[in-house]
Amino acid sequence: MIPRFKALLKGVQRAIIVASLILPYIAGYIMGGEEEWFLVGLIICTPVYWVLTFAGIWIYEGFKTDR
Repeated sequence: MIPRFKALLKGVQRAIIVASLILPYIAGYIMGGEEEWFLVGLIICTPVYWVLTFAGIWIYEGFKTDR
């Protein structure tokens, strides 16, 4: 999946990386509350974010090859 990620446009790569620094911690705050938001964001939400990101890239590549 890493070569597929590297094949994306630079702007898309940067957007995914910046979102990986912000979105898991927002989700962690929503799920964990004020006390454990950092740990929830780091341990649970960050891996889930990357799994969903790679799944999205895989689906996008499938549509791209069908054209």
